[in-house]
Amino acid sequence: MAGAIQDSAGVHSAVVNLAGADGSEQWRRVGDVAVGGVVFGANRFDAVVRKVSGTTGEVLWRTVLNGPGNGDDSLRAVAVDAQGDILMAGALDGGASGADFAVVKLAGVDGASF
Repeated sequence: MAGAIQDSAGVHSAVVNLAGADGSEQWRRVGDVAVGGVVFGANRFDAVVRKVSGTTGEVLWRTVLNGPGNGDDSLRAVAVDAQGDILMAGALDGGASGADFAVVKLAGVDGASF
């Protein structure tokens, strides 16, 4: 779960892992957060990744991924590597080839793809 936690220092973005059985907190990470999903535009879905400031909640950058087939794209997973870069995995519409599995690495500093 991603969200905001209010503490004495202010509001901080956080990712919290909760146990499915009882909802108890397993761990939490406070700091900048990478989130992903899909956006709807031009009659199709595109994958989107955003990096959100853990201090202010401001969106630091947003990258939209549209496959070469210009059809529906999906995002299945987002992860951050040891260097702070973002990895996304999903399916991008390849046109005649249909939905193609894709892993894309984005620069943690600005969301540019490698």
